[in-house]
Amino acid sequence: MGVVSSFSWWRCYFVLVFIIYGHSAHGNVNGGTDCAACTIALSLAEQNAEIHNGTVVHGLERLCNVLPVLYREPCQGFLSVATPVLQKILFEDVFTPDVGCHALGFCYTVAGTSACNLHPKPRNGIRGAIKRAYPDPMTWKIHQQKVANFQSDVCDFLPGLKGFCQMIEQKLETHLPVVDVDGDRFSTIQTLRGTYFRGRDCDDVRDDIYPGRRPIDGDRIQDSNCNGKILPQIKTFIELIHINKSSISGRLFNSLINLCEKKCLRNGTDKISGKSYEELFCSDVPNYGVVVLGDSAAAHFHLPKEWFSAVGMTLSSFEAAPMIIANEIDLPQLSAVTGYKNSSLVRPWWTDSVYLRLRETNRCNHRDYQNIGVNGAESASMNNTIQYTMARNRTTDNPLLVFYSLIGNDVCNGHVDTIHDMTLPEDMKRRFKSTLEYLDTQLPKGSHVVATGLADGRILYNTLKDKIHPLGDWRQDLIYPEVYSFLNCLQVSPCAGWMTTNETLRNFTSERAANLSLALKQVTESFRAKNFDVHYIDYDIQKIQNQWVADGGKASDLIEPVDGFHPSQVSNFLFASYFWEEANRLFPGAFPRNPHNADIEKIFGDQGGY
Repeated sequence: MGVVSSFSWWRCYFVLVFIIYGHSAHGNVNGGTDCAACTIALSLAEQNAEIHNGTVVHGLERLCNVLPVLYREPCQGFLSVATPVLQKILFEDVFTPDVGCHALGFCYTVAGTSACNLHPKPRNGIRGAIKRAYPDPMTWKIHQQKVANFQSDVCDFLPGLKGFCQMIEQKLETHLPVVDVDGDRFSTIQTLRGTYFRGRDCDDVRDDIYPGRRPIDGDRIQDSNCNGKILPQIKTFIELIHINKSSISGRLFNSLINLCEKKCLRNGTDKISGKSYEELFCSDVPNYGVVVLGDSAAAHFHLPKEWFSAVGMTLSSFEAAPMIIANEIDLPQLSAVTGYKNSSLVRPWWTDSVYLRLRETNRCNHRDYQNIGVNGAESASMNNTIQYTMARNRTTDNPLLVFYSLIGNDVCNGHVDTIHDMTLPEDMKRRFKSTLEYLDTQLPKGSHVVATGLADGRILYNTLKDKIHPLGDWRQDLIYPEVYSFLNCLQVSPCAGWMTTNETLRNFTSERAANLSLALKQVTESFRAKNFDVHYIDYDIQKIQNQWVADGGKASDLIEPVDGFHPSQVSNFLFASYFWEEANRLFPGAFPRNPHNADIEKIFGDQGGY
């Protein structure tokens, strides 16, 4: 799946990691993702009610009121049909969020499967609690049907929006920018696979102007590689000419272009040498871009803890929700490979990345980054579709430093027979080799490829087994293994092999991951490309954690608190340094410091930002 599959308030807010990045699509029993989302919502509502001395219905009303405006009205509409059902079962001795969600019809138990519950069951069980509230089964079914009939999809709820939503959803499925007028795979807006994922296009009308290309005519009259090496007044002059091209004659247009060239030669070049600034400042050292072909970890999947904690939830908790949702619940702009900005979303932690290190070394690399990280990506989907979304022209563009980083999905799924759906080493070899063969047709000569191994996910359970999940913050009563078991029961776990109390299964999953890492390493040792060299490095999360703890940090700081699965902002910050050090070890001398960095900063400042 890989993207938010609907814009319903229910899924856009209460959706968990296991809904978004697609592992649950093949399982999903006993209500699956709907059951999980409902249980989370009622858990928060119940705790909110306790905090404010109200009922569960009051708690749900409060949740609706803190949602962004776009989702608030559908939420309140849903609440109007759910309230009669909930009010019938609000007995202090039997109500739990599990009971409420079974009564609403989002959770159920299919014959031959075990009943799934996140909280302790009532004395007479979930069915017994519902029978007490609804002695007449027909009345209960009628109420359930009203809930099921309610249209909670915002795209349907708001007139004229459905077609727009469908367009965005279809575009996101391609993993390409939604807004890209010239089709060069770079955008001018931040979200919807825009500049948060790829460097900003400085001309979305011309497809030969984009980040990472070699300059056209030294960039004397235009910033063809979008790295900001053209004076603002020249850029404005050029833009005005092209904006008004349709309203002026061809002769006048050519005259203005000639005037522009004279102006550029006077103000856009060094007066002593006569060279353009691009030629003067960017020709002494090689220029590189950076790309990561990866999964949700590479894209930095992140759900704010405040969304899932009744204690931490405030009116300001959801201010960034539209951006986060439009970013597919990813924060690539803060990630280890392509991050470029700091954000209060992950305070107090700041951002470091391979891209920032490349830019610091050579400011001519400004904006040359692509995060091709896709939620749920594994070796098959990477080889079949995702790799083809990378933008690079072998003949016109600068070389790339590429990270191939799929750290878990080849062994992670939510299925009951999770082992059956794990990738085999021979398939890993074949797919990775095919990806390398494709890259050799696209990458400019002098590029470098680094393949990371898979993580050892045993670190998840070992670190979090006795920790309180954010959903249990208020009562201090819900630990991660209980959440893991609930998700596994519904077959919506992002990784049944590691997020489990079954130690034997955890060990087997890590053994398979190690075998897949070895397969990757073997391919890097034997593969010979025409345009790049390729090397392997371990994804050594345990080493990173040990160093962090030795420096005084907590081991749990390295794991996203909501999903208990992904690397956190702290991990991304630390891995940036690790990746950069490994790249310089593997490719010594490939990324020398540009002696003109100070001049570039003095003349061009932030080079147009992002």
